[in-house]
Amino acid sequence: MSRAEEAADTTQTDGGPDPVSAPAHLLVRVRLPDRPGALGQVASRIGAVRGDIVRIDVLQHGGDEAVDEFALRLADLGLVPVLVREIGEVDGATVESVRAVEVVPDARLDALDSITELLAAQTVLELAELVCVYARRELHADWCSFVQGDRLLAVDGVVAATSPSVAECPLAAAECRLRVGRNPPFHPRERAQLEAIGRLTDGLWALVVRHD
Repeated sequence: MSRAEEAADTTQTDGGPDPVSAPAHLLVRVRLPDRPGALGQVASRIGAVRGDIVRIDVLQHGGDEAVDEFALRLADLGLVPVLVREIGEVDGATVESVRAVEVVPDARLDALDSITELLAAQTVLELAELVCVYARRELHADWCSFVQGDRLLAVDGVVAATSPSVAECPLAAAECRLRVGRNPPFHPRERAQLEAIGRLTDGLWALVVRHD
């Protein structure tokens, strides 16, 4: 089985009904050559299977390869294997992962809503729990843990002993570590996003401790 076929065969979902014949919202990660025209060719292939692109995020750029995430609507979830094959027809392009979501996320609005939720924390333990939920959701991770020394303060999801990809961020003010794990690899932009979540957490931690 090729890498493209594996991606199509392991489409992840974020819960909710998942009928094959229903319209689908997808996050599709594609590795493609970092050359003029490659992005347009992939977009054209998506359009060929009635895919409606809502947003494109550049996760990795530079050198000879780029990694882009396409947020799109597909008329039928059953078209995912066809979509993956079409993208694979672009010279040098491969599908890294396909994730079905209930709605295409609005990054700016979601970030503001999440910060509002975090500001509601009354204790450091409550903050740790909320941060785990937030970080796991934002990074589409399988799990997120909030660790202080050898003590697990909070966790969201089931921590796997051998997750294929793990990213970690030290929290200086909290003297803790925020860790996330999942199957697709974390790209530079996502690691930077985790560090930003860490800085936000440190600031909120100091506020909660001051008023606790």
